[in-house]
Amino acid sequence: MRTYARELGGLIVPGVRLSPDVVDVVEAPAWAQEDEDFWRLRNALACLQVKRPDAIAAGFSSAYLQGLPVRPGRLEVVVPRGGSRVTHAAVDDRRSLRYEPVEVAGVRVQRLRCALLELAPRLSETDLVVVLDALVGGGRCAATVDLEKLRHFVADERAYKGRAVLLAAVARCRAGVRSPPETRLRLALVDAGLPEPAVAQPIHIRGLGTIHPDLSYERPRIALEYEGDHHRTDPQQFGYDLQRYFAMECDGWIVLRATKTMAHAWIVDQVRRLLNERGAP
Repeated sequence: MRTYARELGGLIVPGVRLSPDVVDVVEAPAWAQEDEDFWRLRNALACLQVKRPDAIAAGFSSAYLQGLPVRPGRLEVVVPRGGSRVTHAAVDDRRSLRYEPVEVAGVRVQRLRCALLELAPRLSETDLVVVLDALVGGGRCAATVDLEKLRHFVADERAYKGRAVLLAAVARCRAGVRSPPETRLRLALVDAGLPEPAVAQPIHIRGLGTIHPDLSYERPRIALEYEGDHHRTDPQQFGYDLQRYFAMECDGWIVLRATKTMAHAWIVDQVRRLLNERGAP
């Protein structure tokens, strides 16, 4: 049996330990099944909440446990304003009037809208756009939010730090983004002065039907597809990609395939060249 301190990365709650003889069955999202950071945070929080049920995951911890693309770091918790502090060296705690617990994998965490306000002063505008794109339905987030409702929420809330940067970020948020790298690529194109590509726009391709490229410029028929490793390792995905790209090229489209090893500056240069060659403004 591993020691309790090693199991929880140094967090020790007096009187609480993980027992190998007790199996706690919890419902967790599919993406978290083999994610060590998820279980490190979840198990640490579960042990802490035995002694302090009022301490709920907050900030980056809450956001990560609910599937937002942030770095989890140390366990962060929040207790209601007026409650006693959590006195554990491995826990970052605070008290707040914003205290809205929801349950994730058998532990209590701060509701996503509250966690978002806690992240606003701690992330750059670009990183916030990545988070917001995920929040409106781009990937593994536990609960998606309607984009217009998100915009109204950010505009209506006033008493929090980072409001200006969050307002700027929500204006650049788009629905339909499937991964953080797609968000960063879209922002890189726009920041370089290029027209903003459409996100997951439905396009009819002869011989193939309707598809939704990651990013596209419809009139000059230029598409950008961000390919994660599964595009290479999954035989079905690989075969479908070949079919799709061939059909698009036969229909007059140019497909620029991007990966994590490609510099944004190079991709921007290629898109600019292609737009100029096809007479796009």
